[in-house]
Amino acid sequence: MQKTIMMASVTLILLIITTCTCAQQEFTCLKNISPRIKNDVYMAKEDAGNWESGDEVLCVLEAECYENGDGSFNDWLHGPFGHVYWDIFEAKGSIDEIPDGADERRIQPPRFFRGPYRTHDGQDEWLDQYDYKVIEKLKQKYKTMQIPKVIWCLKYDSAGLWVWKDRQDAIILRLWESNSQSEDGTWFGRRNTVLGYEKIVRQETQVPRWYSFYEFTNDHPRKKTQKVAFRLLLQTMQLK
Repeated sequence: MQKTIMMASVTLILLIITTCTCAQQEFTCLKNISPRIKNDVYMAKEDAGNWESGDEVLCVLEAECYENGDGSFNDWLHGPFGHVYWDIFEAKGSIDEIPDGADERRIQPPRFFRGPYRTHDGQDEWLDQYDYKVIEKLKQKYKTMQIPKVIWCLKYDSAGLWVWKDRQDAIILRLWESNSQSEDGTWFGRRNTVLGYEKIVRQETQVPRWYSFYEFTNDHPRKKTQKVAFRLLLQTMQLK
């Protein structure tokens, strides 16, 4: 009986290793650049239903990704895909902590924050990948060798995030990566990973402006860390 259990355990371990290896190979094959990227720019008009348009629209012009909120190939089942979303909140309260129930307080349903890699079912996601060409570009841009690991930097065309309302001075923009679409934790503990929660002032975005987005903990309430997950170049403009 003991021998049978031992053999069954070994078989199960081999099955898990084989499955992980196959999945890792499959992920590698799926790491193709999105067909929506033309001349290194993500053409959001080819995905118009996901983005906003109007007279005064907060737009993302460029994104630098330092953390996609998910694991790497070594962290399967959860890595390496980072399916990132954004949503909008009223500019109230602290931006250093997020109480539970954020999904009930947002004022715009979540949308996909599209990344450079075409993965599955037409999704464009952020993947864990050290890209040396990107690092070289950033070194030239910032004139320094002290560049942290970055997954990708991506420029956007016509990528509207929010249409400003009358007399609205500011909003809070949140970035997060989906873990079972669970805001505050499922019965087995998984939660969405918050990658940034920053106040965006309307007047400040009349010209292009960079904002840093910091990863949050999974505490109750969530706490802001010192780890930069994304940097976004934002501007308010007319977008038809």
